[in-house]
Amino acid sequence: MNRNLVVFSAVSVCLALSSVSASAYEKKKVHPEINEQAITQSVALEEFWGVQLGFPLGVKQPINGKKVFEWFKDGGTDEDAKLPHPRFLHHFHDPLQDWGQSGASHYLSLPLWAQSYPGIYQKNSWQHARDYYYRALTGDWTESTPGTRNFSEQMFAETFRSVGMLMHLVADASVPAHVRNDLHPVFDSYELYTEKHLKVLKSNQMFIAADLSPTIFDNPAGNSFASTMLPISALWDRDQYDGSNPGITATDAIIGLAEYTNANFYSDESVEATEAQPYPNENCVEGEWVGQRKYYRKSEGCGESGYLLVAENYYSFWGGLSGVETNSSISVLDPLVLNGYASLLVPKAVTYAKGLAEYFFRGKLALRSSVADGGDRYSIYNLSDEEMSGDFSLYYDDTSGNRHLFSTLDNMTIAAGEGVGLQDLPSPPRDASDVGEYILAFRGTLGSETDAVAGAVVKLGLLEGWGNDIKGNYPWLLADTDIVGWNVVDANGLEFGDEQVSVVDGRLIMENSRYANKVDYHANAVVLMDAEYDGQNYCAHMAYDMEYCSESDFGINLPRTVDENSWITVKVDEMTSVVGEVDQDCPWYIGGDAGEQGVIFYFDDGTNQASLAVTLPGQHPRSSWPVDLQRNGDGTLNEITFNIFDAFFENSGVRPGRPIKLTKIEIRQDLMLLCRSVSFSQQQRMVVDSLMVEQR
Repeated sequence: MNRNLVVFSAVSVCLALSSVSASAYEKKKVHPEINEQAITQSVALEEFWGVQLGFPLGVKQPINGKKVFEWFKDGGTDEDAKLPHPRFLHHFHDPLQDWGQSGASHYLSLPLWAQSYPGIYQKNSWQHARDYYYRALTGDWTESTPGTRNFSEQMFAETFRSVGMLMHLVADASVPAHVRNDLHPVFDSYELYTEKHLKVLKSNQMFIAADLSPTIFDNPAGNSFASTMLPISALWDRDQYDGSNPGITATDAIIGLAEYTNANFYSDESVEATEAQPYPNENCVEGEWVGQRKYYRKSEGCGESGYLLVAENYYSFWGGLSGVETNSSISVLDPLVLNGYASLLVPKAVTYAKGLAEYFFRGKLALRSSVADGGDRYSIYNLSDEEMSGDFSLYYDDTSGNRHLFSTLDNMTIAAGEGVGLQDLPSPPRDASDVGEYILAFRGTLGSETDAVAGAVVKLGLLEGWGNDIKGNYPWLLADTDIVGWNVVDANGLEFGDEQVSVVDGRLIMENSRYANKVDYHANAVVLMDAEYDGQNYCAHMAYDMEYCSESDFGINLPRTVDENSWITVKVDEMTSVVGEVDQDCPWYIGGDAGEQGVIFYFDDGTNQASLAVTLPGQHPRSSWPVDLQRNGDGTLNEITFNIFDAFFENSGVRPGRPIKLTKIEIRQDLMLLCRSVSFSQQQRMVVDSLMVEQR
């Protein structure tokens, strides 16, 4: 009955030229459904799209004209293309044969076709998909012709489509005809059944995926091809089933899908045990009647069990007459049998397809700031479960949409879950479209996979550890600048106080004092902000001093985008004040305590401005100070840490509904206007060790 090898040479040309294909699951309905379900059910991938690639809508993120999951669905269809080469001729793999002969005739088998690189017709192999992914991350950057965001989207789309085509190849291993080299030039009963009953299969929850153990990728096999096989080859075949041990196929965590299917299911042209296909056989079944028809149910001890394997036709299943011959045309693989097949094989197809996609996008990275004293300011973290060893590169997009190389970090090895500190990176690019946002790309060895690719969109935290000059590491405005239109220190010639700003041992030290018998307002501040304030150039507010109007002082570090994963940490070593008692019987516009100091963060969502402030107890915050939230530090370190969006919610009961912009940071000391003078000097002192805005 197994006539496929005899007729192959005659039918293969017909298959290539005719409208009939030797496809497995129906390419316009079933394969796209498998891919969509595999992608949308993956918790790991949904997290990956949002956290690693910066797709806030996850699988529904529009990329190059379609949503992410739609590109995967397209791959499910496109893998059965007939031109310029009939790809479906490579969709066979008999796991009991050496991989050089496991495909149909002289065509590459499923796992070899999936890893055919380079190839004349194969442009969507695993290696091609990795290339597309790397080009999507880097923009196919060259020094003379930088890539663009549009090009990056095209490459992401091609990555997703190619991975979808590979998922198609994995799913084909769950079709019995494709792992028993049954070419079925007209149709295959199982494939036709899944196409005709797709809605029923979906309603019966047959497209629900399980989680595939990552141990399946350990020690990939491949017979004579073992030295060249990638870990993904294990999804099809781990060379565990050898034709004599079907019991091993009951454990899907350690077995290839082709092995599982070959050992446990029949196709139309292979409904018998042969030397080449020894299982299933008569020792693995128990007969039973269902209505007027006799069936054979798979028994325990031969792998998968409990389902109807075949239905009896004219002749008894294993030789001899079963009774009176009839003109019945019902196949031995009738709808009841095929439904049982689908209940086991369709979930396997979705599970293994999901496993392939999760394996492709398993490489996870982060670039984080560090406030460790004397340590590196930034670290690259390997958030994967496997070691990374290779080259890391940072890219950024400019305001015109071009992607540029920012920094290259070659020959680094980072253990799983660990980070490696970096020296200071170059100054932030002035033409960046989103300050602090970079694309981190990796190419090298990831676990046992060579030439692997990983990447992430990272938001480099704003870290101020204070340097050895008065401005620290960033272009801060100093107190002798007209901040927000106020003459904050003696700019009007009034000599009523003194202020000092210095950096000592990596800490910012600020001191503000008002002389005895003086009542006028006196302040001290350093400010990090954008070049514009209230829609106009900041220099317009400084009529008396143009020293800080240089472009080099502004617009590099702020504004920057923050979201629900953004945190603020401020480490204050000292915050003290000596202000004395103040007469409370003052007009409403003056009254209150005499002084306040702290760190204020200003935000803008495009329509509204708001602020969050941090201070320590005893600093007399007043309602006149633009403070929406006060958070007190604990312990000797006085380290104050909070999530930005949670802080807004805690203060107002409303969490921002979208990313917002951090526009200004102000470290400020105020001695407020008094009703009447006091006979002693009022003083404030603040020592700031570090502040950081980062993604977690």
